[in-house]
Amino acid sequence: MRKFELKELLKEIGVIPQKLLGQNFLASDEIAGRIVDAAALSKDDFVVEVGPGLGVVTGKILDSGATLLAVEIDKKLSGYLKKRFSSCKNFQLLVQDFLLLKQRMLFSHNGSKPPKLISNPPYRGAKKIIKRITVMNVFSTVVITLQKEVADTLLTEAGDRNATALTYYIRYRFKARKLFTIPNNFFYPTPTISSSTILLEKRKQPKKHINEIFLFRTIDHLFRSKRKMLKNNIKSAFNIPPRCIETILQKSGLQPQARPTDLTIEQMVDISELILKETQKKP
Repeated sequence: MRKFELKELLKEIGVIPQKLLGQNFLASDEIAGRIVDAAALSKDDFVVEVGPGLGVVTGKILDSGATLLAVEIDKKLSGYLKKRFSSCKNFQLLVQDFLLLKQRMLFSHNGSKPPKLISNPPYRGAKKIIKRITVMNVFSTVVITLQKEVADTLLTEAGDRNATALTYYIRYRFKARKLFTIPNNFFYPTPTISSSTILLEKRKQPKKHINEIFLFRTIDHLFRSKRKMLKNNIKSAFNIPPRCIETILQKSGLQPQARPTDLTIEQMVDISELILKETQKKP
């Protein structure tokens, strides 16, 4: 679908792209094909597409023979998608916010393989969607197109000074690599910067039990002030005595002056488990 065709179609169905939400629709069948190829789909796969928009990528997914659950929050876009793909037996549509999607919806299909996810989310909501994908812990493969600066955050290694909480979310759950860059002129409306499509492949589950809810909570707390020393962040977030914080840092192999961006993934997991044990102690 070319840009002028996409523009006319949006006008026809009464959709005005919301700049504040970062809505930019992909206008390239070739790139849509590359995105779907990266997911290596087969007829046995169950795929969730978040934010299918006008179905540029959707059609390519359906051509693979995979079963597709398209999750679209916009009612006008959903109405268009329903009409366009109504004859496709492997197409399912859910008019809902992906952030509110119940995990049981992903296991209502007949396949036994873990589902895959493909998405070109609005720029404004991308970070929340990525966190949700990570916390859900159900997707084996994720192919996601993001604003370049967000993609760079995901591709940053843990322990890098430019790392953020999102870096640690992703690096804990997935192996991440960049697939290709999409110039801004392949979207409508045209964004100010280019986008990157990245591939996330799920890591093997750690052998030891990890309280992941508390781990993600710890990551969020520590990165609220990522330039501050860990000991100060831990004290303010969890109200743990200084001497106990020193012990936690020592057991995690960290210096007293360490900051959140100094941690490896393994150290982040260790420090989270040690903080949890400390908070569970009876006064």
